[in-house]
Amino acid sequence: MFGESFHQDVIRFRIDFAKYLLLTTSYSPSVIGFECGYRDEKYFFRQFRQVTGTTPSSYRNGEFGNKDQSV
Repeated sequence: MFGESFHQDVIRFRIDFAKYLLLTTSYSPSVIGFECGYRDEKYFFRQFRQVTGTTPSSYRNGEFGNKDQSV
């Protein structure tokens, strides 16, 4: 995306992959965070919520939040 730093691009890529895994697998949100490169579960949950406006579990249940509604 234009105007974003490389670090922001990496975060967006990781969260997009996490959203995909949440909707297509039965892995727990903690495992998905690890698979997406997060070694700290709380940090993954915090970043996911910052980007999407909801928690990983809520996203899986169809509650997409107010920031991001697409996969």
